[in-house]
Amino acid sequence: MTWTKNLDLRSPRELTAKLAETVANLNLSRTIRLFAGLWVALVIIVAVLAPILPLEDPLTISLTHQFQGPTINHLLGTDNVGRDTLSRLIWGSRPALVGVFLAILAATIISIPWGVASALGGALFDNLLMRLADGVLAFPQLILAITVAGLLGPSLDHTMLAIGIAFSPGLARIVRANILQTRDRDYSMISRQLGRSQLGATISHIIPNSIGPFIVQINILAGVALLAETGLNFLGLGVNPPAPSWGEMISTGYQYLSPHPELALIPGICVFLTVLSIFELGDALQDIVIRKSN
Repeated sequence: MTWTKNLDLRSPRELTAKLAETVANLNLSRTIRLFAGLWVALVIIVAVLAPILPLEDPLTISLTHQFQGPTINHLLGTDNVGRDTLSRLIWGSRPALVGVFLAILAATIISIPWGVASALGGALFDNLLMRLADGVLAFPQLILAITVAGLLGPSLDHTMLAIGIAFSPGLARIVRANILQTRDRDYSMISRQLGRSQLGATISHIIPNSIGPFIVQINILAGVALLAETGLNFLGLGVNPPAPSWGEMISTGYQYLSPHPELALIPGICVFLTVLSIFELGDALQDIVIRKSN
């Protein structure tokens, strides 16, 4: 009979196995996201509390303790000039997080007005701003960031400002696309019909209801910005030595990769876990935005 076509005729054993696999995948996903959240929280906490933690001075040089292995006084050993690796790792997380925040702040300040003006400023203004965005996006983002940082001078503020500028056109396009989808919905049209100005409707209705995808992209930008910040510090275009940063630690460890690979591996693993955790949290946030929009 035709109604049997819609039934799952697999055996109870197959159905049970399929259900168990689904539950296992769900639990694995939740476990990974829980670990990601805990890792990001740990990085933020130790970065904030670094000044009051019982750590060795990250700048103190001790040539008699070069390349020392893990000990009670140096839990992760020491580097090529005897500085404590754990202390430099924790203090190096501070410029990384500050840099990510500065990049997000710069990209947000630039991209939201850019996208709003493009979406609501008329066809001529829209074409002009989007062609400008296309022109900026034509350059590789990291190369553009290195160029801007090189022109402004090597410092954390200049580096992250450069990264924010490099990524703002892509975010502006996302803001524009979501505003164009939102402005013709019923609540926005009714607001304007009731006498609210275009600016008032934009601030109270259009932007709040189109910000979800932008927040997801900002989360992704945080991971990309951390990678870019690490790369620029690796090249010497970020924090001025001897101040610790993860990129500088990887750069120093790279010179001794054969005899002492841990000098580069330890900060490299921290960067890897932090970026991966940020991206995983971004996936979780995207799922929330999709469920909310549905």
